[in-house]
Amino acid sequence: ILRRAVSNLDDDVAVTAFYAIPRLLFAPVERGSSPATTIKIIKERCRRLRAGEAHLLWFDQFDFTDRISSEHIPKLTPGQMSSHINRDIARAAPAKGFHRIVDAPFLPPSAQAAELICKKLILEYNGDLEDDLLPALARHLLPQQPFGHARLPPEELRAEIIYWHKQLTTFSKGAPDGTGLRTPHLLCLSSALPLLAQWLTALYRHKITPAHATLLRTKALGGQLKQITEGPRKGEYPSHMSEVTSCRPLCRPCRVRVYIARRRAATTTKATLPILVANGQDGLSVAGTSAACKSMQIAHDLLPDWSQGILDIKNAFATIGRYPIVKILLEIFQETGIDEVRQLLLYFLLMYSTTGTGIMVAADIQEIIAKFITDGIDQGCPIGNLVYGLVVSWHVTRNVRKH
Repeated sequence: ILRRAVSNLDDDVAVTAFYAIPRLLFAPVERGSSPATTIKIIKERCRRLRAGEAHLLWFDQFDFTDRISSEHIPKLTPGQMSSHINRDIARAAPAKGFHRIVDAPFLPPSAQAAELICKKLILEYNGDLEDDLLPALARHLLPQQPFGHARLPPEELRAEIIYWHKQLTTFSKGAPDGTGLRTPHLLCLSSALPLLAQWLTALYRHKITPAHATLLRTKALGGQLKQITEGPRKGEYPSHMSEVTSCRPLCRPCRVRVYIARRRAATTTKATLPILVANGQDGLSVAGTSAACKSMQIAHDLLPDWSQGILDIKNAFATIGRYPIVKILLEIFQETGIDEVRQLLLYFLLMYSTTGTGIMVAADIQEIIAKFITDGIDQGCPIGNLVYGLVVSWHVTRNVRKH
């Protein structure tokens, strides 16, 4: 599959197979299944796949008849805490363990949860997505088909293999995306790593077919709980759906989109760091949020009369429209000439110049709910913080200082 994808970047059949095979073969089996049973199930799936029964496998894996959505919010109980500490915190994944203790829980997959999530999304008509506006700009600036092959010269290939292996190894944990693809699936392909590196590099350079781009814009949506703001349980998280009035929507994009977006965010952050820091976006510096705290403390010590405050915008990623983001990124590139800003603009146009699809599972009514998102940045997109911070620092902070 990878050899075919590298030989012809315009081949959507190879792309479809790349995403479908892991889902069809490695979809979760019943809880409590022994390793021997799991292997037997995977062998049977391989047999059915060879027999041309991919569509039947797909149907079987989306059978909702045995799925029950509970209205109770899952959380760690005191009885589970000791085993959790021993399994995660005291062993191989301490960060994951601490996150599970302190992070807000997620809503169970239900129609009520989907309704709450949709309230935070922008689903209305957006004229900026008309064919002669952002889509036209995307066609003008992005590479166009035919893309040809993805083969790289030896020296460049060696560097790309090292980079992608490091990235995949560093971010090997985490849940699968909606296609079922996990990073460990790719790390097992040691002999095919040169092909994978060339393909990912081509995607990173925006050589993505329209059908593939549509898949990359599609994401699973979940809702993270917010604390109760009134009553005797103020400050606690809800334990039942009847107590939930709002949530924080989080998307789970395709893993391949995450890989290329992480690299784009890292290179652009490094290139634009002087702009970010000069305009108060210390949280995006190398030292991260700690740098912001220290700069605030220095300002307080040296300028005691200087008024300062913390700004937190409600549902921030949806407050800036896609057209203003494109306009400001173009302005930054034209004024600074930083090529990484132009590359970030290209990625943004690729992912946001048309609608994206958000998918939610409502197990209680045995349905998959799909919504077309028309504006804003996806909460959970790896470039989200950078795009928001760069646009705000360039436009808002500069205007405030000017006036």
